[in-house]
Amino acid sequence: MSVRFVKIYVALIFSMLPILCMAEGSASDLIRIEQDSMTYELNSKNRTAKLVNGKSRKGRVLVPNTIKHKARRYKVTEIGDRAFYSNCKLKSITIRDEVTRIGNQAFYDCSGLDSILFSDKTKLDTICEYALKGCGHLKYMLLKEKETLTPICI
Repeated sequence: MSVRFVKIYVALIFSMLPILCMAEGSASDLIRIEQDSMTYELNSKNRTAKLVNGKSRKGRVLVPNTIKHKARRYKVTEIGDRAFYSNCKLKSITIRDEVTRIGNQAFYDCSGLDSILFSDKTKLDTICEYALKGCGHLKYMLLKEKETLTPICI
């Protein structure tokens, strides 16, 4: 193997690194916006949104199917890790169809939370570890049966 061939091969590998790193969505694909006192992280590449902060919300909260930003619609597919962490003023939350994942500690220590409602068409398939830990007043959670639902760790 010639030295020239090795140099070209190495240069080719390094030139592909940015492409490989962007496979899951780079920082340039992500936009943060605030709507209805909640912060969302928008992925412009696949037009999805993750709710990342709802700690200032109180009372009854609706997580919408979609949000609009600059004339584009984004599907809300995730409630992120620690999104409502320690929000004791949150009373109930309604989660619409498109949410597939509730992140780690998403509602951790939301001591005032008494109900979580899901659409009968929910696509939820993952509730991460300790998502509901410390929700001592949680009276009920309505969720359609799904074989693939990850067990809830409270």
